[in-house]
Amino acid sequence: EVMEALAEHRGYFHIGADEADNLGSCPRCTPYSKADSYLFHVDRCLDFLIARGRTPIMWDDMFRDPYCSLGPGEAEKILPLAEKAILNYWSYGYSGNNNTFPFMAEYRRRGARVWGSSAFASCDNWARSIPHLNIRAKNLDAWLKTALEHNLEAVIATGWSRMTSSTPPIEPRENLWFSLVYAAESMWSGRSRDLNELIDLVSMHLYHRLLPYYLRRAVMNIAENPVVLNDAQYGECDDIPEMALLQYTVAAESLSKPLAVLTANDRMFYGQIGDRLADYLLDSRRALVRKFLADLDKLETEVRRLMGEFYEPVTVEDFVRTRFGYCRHYAKDLAERLERTKPL
Repeated sequence: EVMEALAEHRGYFHIGADEADNLGSCPRCTPYSKADSYLFHVDRCLDFLIARGRTPIMWDDMFRDPYCSLGPGEAEKILPLAEKAILNYWSYGYSGNNNTFPFMAEYRRRGARVWGSSAFASCDNWARSIPHLNIRAKNLDAWLKTALEHNLEAVIATGWSRMTSSTPPIEPRENLWFSLVYAAESMWSGRSRDLNELIDLVSMHLYHRLLPYYLRRAVMNIAENPVVLNDAQYGECDDIPEMALLQYTVAAESLSKPLAVLTANDRMFYGQIGDRLADYLLDSRRALVRKFLADLDKLETEVRRLMGEFYEPVTVEDFVRTRFGYCRHYAKDLAERLERTKPL
């Protein structure tokens, strides 16, 4: 069905075949080893594609078995599959020994065709709004180094919209240009680039102006540089929808910072909130929660507006639910407990 739907693509076909961690779980498979079940299914898929003129590609992790999906020693048993397919060796961190990927030498020793697989986005946090450029660049640089050392024929840069059909949307695609351009340029040129220079280059090409300083820092690493917008910053990017989307969605990712202020107060006055608290402390805690909810409403309105320009309603709702839902639930619960609290 996929070949028919993508009939114009007659060269390669990626079958996936990764993270098969439920092998041997059904009654029909129980008499067989996990490796035998994997071999039986994947080998037929590869033969099916080869007979129709396609070159199969498959993820390599089952040969490494990092999640112990196979039985002891069974990874060796499935290695003959590597003779029929290109192994897509994925590793998305800044990983390996001396910035290398430890299974690469063994794959090459066995004569396997190997493509590297880096990640320009989507693998550091399943509810993220933008990747950490400085971390993604390290992974991309590691694969660039490995590709040159092992003369790899290809490296791909992956980015996921959802990790699975049951998980929330990850970063909006419009927010990924910085790491995507870094991936493309480094792979084509064989060189890395200064990240600050890259941010300016992409900003001028994409937005026709430089990013505000706080957004520039967030693009580099939002965990280290969270964005909590003040009233003056609302609207300053609205003339460029793509930049405004970046601004408001990175602020949504940064909600953990103001939320932490609420949880700190909740912990500080545990046992008193919901019972009795000094009047001046009670008034200031109530004001703190009111402001948090007002700021949340304001930011959610902007995120819905901008996301709605680019995405279907179901994606907008899933994004909002997973970024704002818990924050709102917690703040409302705290507000209700504060309302029940009697002043001293």
